[in-house]
Amino acid sequence: MSLESSAPVPHDAHTATDFVAQLRRLKAWSGLTYRELEKEAAKHGYVLPHSTIASALKRESLPREELVKGFVRACGCLDETVAAWVAVRRALAVGAHSDSRPTAEPSPLADDTGPSPVAPDAPAEDAARRPGEPAAVPPDDARLTGRPQALSPDDIRPPGEAPAVASDDAARFPEELSAAPAGASRPRPTAHPDAAASEPDADPARRTDGALVRSRPAGRRTGPLARVGVLASSLLVLVISASSRAIPDEPPRPSARTVAPAAPPPPTPVGWWRFEETGGRTALDASGHGMNLRISGDATRTTAPPGHALSLGGNGHAVARGPVIRTDAPFTITAWALLEDPSRSGTVVAVHEEGAAPDVVLLAYDAEHTDWAFMVPDRGSGWANGDDTAFGGRRPAPGRWTHLAAVFDPAERQLCLYVDGERGSCRKRTTITRASGPLDIGRALFKGSLIDGWQGAVDDVRVFGVPLSRRQVRQVAAQRS
Repeated sequence: MSLESSAPVPHDAHTATDFVAQLRRLKAWSGLTYRELEKEAAKHGYVLPHSTIASALKRESLPREELVKGFVRACGCLDETVAAWVAVRRALAVGAHSDSRPTAEPSPLADDTGPSPVAPDAPAEDAARRPGEPAAVPPDDARLTGRPQALSPDDIRPPGEAPAVASDDAARFPEELSAAPAGASRPRPTAHPDAAASEPDADPARRTDGALVRSRPAGRRTGPLARVGVLASSLLVLVISASSRAIPDEPPRPSARTVAPAAPPPPTPVGWWRFEETGGRTALDASGHGMNLRISGDATRTTAPPGHALSLGGNGHAVARGPVIRTDAPFTITAWALLEDPSRSGTVVAVHEEGAAPDVVLLAYDAEHTDWAFMVPDRGSGWANGDDTAFGGRRPAPGRWTHLAAVFDPAERQLCLYVDGERGSCRKRTTITRASGPLDIGRALFKGSLIDGWQGAVDDVRVFGVPLSRRQVRQVAAQRS
């Protein structure tokens, strides 16, 4: 079997379904049947029954890693390509698990019904601030960063304990003091007696159990109204701090989902046949270059959405008077095709060589591989080998219209086949013989005799003197006349 030549690698596979679809394209690229793949795998030391391959390519789940190694190697790929396939398969297997992991939710703000410990690196100014002065807000305050902020014990009191009132509270909160009996004084919290006796010089910010807490300054008012005042003061400090540390908005960074600019419209074709004539045996060239076709045999016009198409029964065709494109230069051939009998091979578009020489280019259906094909027949034998054929990688559906695009790009050294706007396989190719014969729709020639006549219908055939991009191929498909 020949060595690798631009083998497909599933870099664009984001799901298991995409990965298996790329495996099917790789099989089409190899040009091998399931039994041939089984034999090739055995040559490389893999036990890969053809039934196992067929089952794996029909599923939408990731196949086993050993199956991927053996299959890719059997398709004729080198060790580097095998490693690339295995790497993508492993990444998808890991991603399938990582996607299902729960994400951490931010914890709610701390409840204000109990004391909260202060972080070890809390500013010393909090414990030494003057009575009645609100706590300073650090630059990285949790309300700015989204982290939960614990309330200070200054803003709470134990259940059943009356709030301490400073001597100046009567002037600031007369409505509450008026309700107290004359001469009564409010109890003030005291330190634990054991702690006061054993540690007279202990840090006032440390509890007897060793936890750090904010001390309650003398004269600091507590209770619901005090908490409202503290929160309002903190909010004011937050606004001032955020304003002072405001950073100019950065220019928007490009997003990974940024929509790429629209592709340029397709160029004007050098030949375009719509088959919209009401009668006669001539198909007019809609490109304006005068490359009209002569309709012969059982080929007739038939109704097809959105207008008419060329119907062929296997013995008809529509041929130009001479060469339409240079096959030794970049080109693209597009066509809509409807297949009736998948058991028989058929030619959609052919570019002939004069005399009995083999055809130069064929856009066809290959019944042996049950796939669409872009062929460059060997100049000696006249047959297209696996290295000379790019397959679409999609099984045709009888009675269904399919858009085909054969692209030859010598600058990229490849020829590729697109099916319904999706690229199938590509083959490495730098040159193609310049055809001296005409373009023919509906048949191929072998040693001067008709072969592989098309059974079905053909419509909207276009020929371009440049290689179209995938976007342009899709634009052409969307512009069906």
